[in-house]
Amino acid sequence: SAAGVRIAFNEHPLPDEDRGWPALIDVATGAKRDLADELDSITGLVWAPGGDEVCFGSLTSIQCARVSTRSVRVLLRSTTLITPRDIAPDGRMLAVAWDIRVAQIAGDVNGREIDLSWQEQAVPLDLTKDGSQLLFLTPWTYGMYVRGVDGSPPVRLGTGIPVGFSPDGRSLLSIQLGVPTSLTVVPTGAGEPRVLPRDRLESHSGGAW
Repeated sequence: SAAGVRIAFNEHPLPDEDRGWPALIDVATGAKRDLADELDSITGLVWAPGGDEVCFGSLTSIQCARVSTRSVRVLLRSTTLITPRDIAPDGRMLAVAWDIRVAQIAGDVNGREIDLSWQEQAVPLDLTKDGSQLLFLTPWTYGMYVRGVDGSPPVRLGTGIPVGFSPDGRSLLSIQLGVPTSLTVVPTGAGEPRVLPRDRLESHSGGAW
């Protein structure tokens, strides 16, 4: 902060994930407190003039959290992803508008390619052992999908961060978001998801069969 008594930062509970929330640390005491609930995405963090608000990007909006009351207001809505970089003393804001587009392509030994892209972004994560099914994630919505590499329509299996197919390909392992996180086995066909025991673990950053 301008007075040097507080440090504002974005807390990300999972590594390599932009989920999180704005938080403060008091320099004198080291006490920490959160300024908002968990958001699907938080990027950038700047102090507003006056020192009682911090502003940050959350997907297509810029929001500001009031330090004294923990209330959050939407400052700007955009048609694209946006991140604040700085605020001048007169209130003018410098921000970056940006976008990400990802294509996923399947190819065979004969050089044939099939476009398996989905929406504007899809992150391929795993293939079944026989190579017939693709597991992918839509990062901004945390949608988990399975799709045949023959180009058949994708099937949405829920939300979370998928880790990989089971050895028999009949289910997948996923991290369910929140505080604390949990590990869930999700069937790729009929059946109900099954939450695995967490014991004393507070956060999962990965998993494997």
